[in-house]
Amino acid sequence: MKIGKQIAEIFRFHNIAPEGGVGARILELLRLVGLPEPEQTAGKFPYQLSGGQQQRVVIAMAIACDPSLIVLDEPTTGLDVTTQARILRLLVDLRERVRSTFLYISHDLGALSSVCDRIGIVYAGELIEIAPADRLFSHARHPYTRGLIASVPQIDRPPDRAMALKGILRRDELGQGCRFAPRCPNAETACTVSVQQLGDAGSDHQVACRRWQDIGVFA
Repeated sequence: MKIGKQIAEIFRFHNIAPEGGVGARILELLRLVGLPEPEQTAGKFPYQLSGGQQQRVVIAMAIACDPSLIVLDEPTTGLDVTTQARILRLLVDLRERVRSTFLYISHDLGALSSVCDRIGIVYAGELIEIAPADRLFSHARHPYTRGLIASVPQIDRPPDRAMALKGILRRDELGQGCRFAPRCPNAETACTVSVQQLGDAGSDHQVACRRWQDIGVFA
């Protein structure tokens, strides 16, 4: 199926008649995501496009119906570093232009820091810390968040081995209280039996850790 037909299928499925016609809207979307020669692109098959161009088409399809929320699950996986950077710049630009909320799911902290206003950290299916992006990286409170940040290679300093995350657990080995307790260097007996709830840890900052005030901040 050609690119233009794939995008047109979205409008048919949702019974939407774009102002100016489907064809004009398709070309508008392809231009919006930075694809050159949209008329020619619309007439191509996916295999005739590069990985980065294919991802731009998928993004165009995602914004076609002007959704209020767009979920992006690892949108740069499988792309080379240069193409990843271009896609991230595109997402930042689109966020301002299409007036949608983006929910970006990723294990790549570098990508999150460049595109997100706020970041939530999830461990074993539970939200354990949430804060504005700049505050999270400068004032991480949860030991797991601190370990994640410490594991990111820094060109200007060696990795912090003391804070590195240790061990991998099976689901049946997770703590009955705090799920991270079996791997946490700061865990106490109470941590293993008491379920941790998100609580205030600063301006617009929440953390699910009973000892966050004792272990300081990541810097």
